[in-house]
Amino acid sequence: MRPRQTSTSFTIRSFRLVLILCGLSSTITFGQTCQTAATIPAEQKKLGGGTATVHYDGVTKVKGGQGIYVKVKNENILGVSYILTIVEDTIPEGPNCTYKALLPPHRSVILSGSLFAEPPIGWKVTVAVGEESDAGVLTYEIYSNPKADKASKLGRQKSGLQFYCRGKDPNESYVELSATQAAL
Repeated sequence: MRPRQTSTSFTIRSFRLVLILCGLSSTITFGQTCQTAATIPAEQKKLGGGTATVHYDGVTKVKGGQGIYVKVKNENILGVSYILTIVEDTIPEGPNCTYKALLPPHRSVILSGSLFAEPPIGWKVTVAVGEESDAGVLTYEIYSNPKADKASKLGRQKSGLQFYCRGKDPNESYVELSATQAAL
């Protein structure tokens, strides 16, 4: 009987899932694309902002909630390529999302990232003019809700999944998951 073959992608995903559920981190990181948004939600507060030029990246650190929104505006009469990076402000930096695009003249775009953690979360936002543009000025504003609202805290206490990990021994470890759901 031939041994079962698994794809490398499936193995990495499974390994990463186990590490995430056990609260461990790995050196294998996967970035994702920031999400576009039509508007900034009403409960979000402006926490900061800045300017990026072809010679200067705009970098701003803020303490925010689980979601962060960045409004980037092109101040030029020509389109400008840009790169937005949102990371968790930790050592080493926790990857979150990156977005690269061309922004038409005098237009703005709203991009967002999110992280499941207890607020306030340290965020680092970097806006840079892309290498395709030889001139340009971009301004940006950062919005988030640094405090968890009472409704979301109450919801997490009444319902949700609780995971815990237990190892068997150093040579033959396994993960035991427990999920509980309380009645509302």
